[in-house]
Amino acid sequence: MSVSRVAGWDVLPGALLRVLLVGGCLLGVHVMPGLARACSPNSCVSARVSPAGGALPANQLTFDFWLGRDSRAGAFSSLPRLVRVDGERRTELAVEMSQRPGGNLILRAGELLPGTKLVLESDATGCVPAFRSEYTVTEVHPLPTALGTLAAVTSVDELEVFTTAGTCTEQVEAAYADLTVVLSKEAQPFADGLSFAVVIDGQARPHPSTKLADRAGLTFRVFAVCEPNIHVFPDLSLGKHQVRMRASLPDGTAVETPDMALTLDCAPAADGCSLRSAGTQGALPWSAAALLWGALRRRRGRVL
Repeated sequence: MSVSRVAGWDVLPGALLRVLLVGGCLLGVHVMPGLARACSPNSCVSARVSPAGGALPANQLTFDFWLGRDSRAGAFSSLPRLVRVDGERRTELAVEMSQRPGGNLILRAGELLPGTKLVLESDATGCVPAFRSEYTVTEVHPLPTALGTLAAVTSVDELEVFTTAGTCTEQVEAAYADLTVVLSKEAQPFADGLSFAVVIDGQARPHPSTKLADRAGLTFRVFAVCEPNIHVFPDLSLGKHQVRMRASLPDGTAVETPDMALTLDCAPAADGCSLRSAGTQGALPWSAAALLWGALRRRRGRVL
């Protein structure tokens, strides 16, 4: 696709605009723990790309690019450029560009020598900042046929989760599992280019939905609320599930882990108290918080 054929990118289907605005809300709004705040669409949505940077095998130089959006001006960011960098010398490379149904662009570059340095970039537009992502070409590797293995650690705690109730997030008690992928040897060279989805009972969930469930390495989080809450999205049920991880490359190649049985349970302990993790996700236990508050007040000459 030439630049002249896509000069009309300043107007895109309303469905794509809604996706970009909702994505801006989910990704761009910071909410303090325990504080509900009105969630309004972000008027400036930055460009993004998969893979976001790193090492790419010479036979997998494919990029999945989303244009940035300035909704106030009704404009999208400029088309991306793929540039080869050799010291101070920069050479823009020819790429094959196509559009997927969702509106994102697929860029494919020809095979390059290992060690080549690449930059994918686009210019600033309105409130959308300039975009830049750096890559290093590695040796050719066969495409993976297996993703690896999956392990899970389960617990119960207060989580900050996305909601459909008009606020960005809210605190809920939930049973959750942290899922960790151990990549197979054949998948490791493609690690920087993989996009992951958690497949639960046969249904793919591309984006983990807890506020604190951002991808950390290759660990992801899924959860089920302990009390019914129609506003939490998405919401797994308590009980037994079949879980696996699916990973895709920008060219459409997909591999998965084997299925794993997972149980999410909010059952109380023998003394009737809820089981809670000792991590940093939830608030301090009430007893510890009360002791701390009392100590602070006594230091100021007052008692509870």
